[in-house]
Amino acid sequence: MVSILHYLGPEDKKYLMDQMEPLVFQEDEVIIREGGMNSTLFWIEKGVVRVSRQVEGKELILDDLKEGDAFGELTFLESGPSSAECKALTSTRVMAMHRMEFDKICEAHPQIGASVWLAMSLNLKERLLKTNDLLASYFNISRSLMENEQFRKFYAYCFQ
Repeated sequence: MVSILHYLGPEDKKYLMDQMEPLVFQEDEVIIREGGMNSTLFWIEKGVVRVSRQVEGKELILDDLKEGDAFGELTFLESGPSSAECKALTSTRVMAMHRMEFDKICEAHPQIGASVWLAMSLNLKERLLKTNDLLASYFNISRSLMENEQFRKFYAYCFQ
């Protein structure tokens, strides 16, 4: 993935970082709660953040994000309930920016806004392509379960 700061020059990068709020989260502390309202973009300066969601009462791990990665993009684009939980796996420092603050920066410094939107768009594209690949894999497994009795028995054995 591309850092949201990737396309910024040194001065613009410093300006944007100065506008962001530093936050520190302890290990296992929830940063974004699944279903909770959010309109903040987070950039990981130090640490690891797990992105997961609950499916039928079990945790489905979507990704582990590291330094330089961003999260919260979907609700940053359009404020609303978060589709996943984001939790610090280690002591984590993030830089946070609310959408309203970012809109002000975009008005005053459109080149910063364009650079950040470009990086976020490319990251969302990468995540969508990854999701497409996973869906194709799940489709193939599902088809094999339906069509192949031996595979069905093996698959059931794996989850006993």
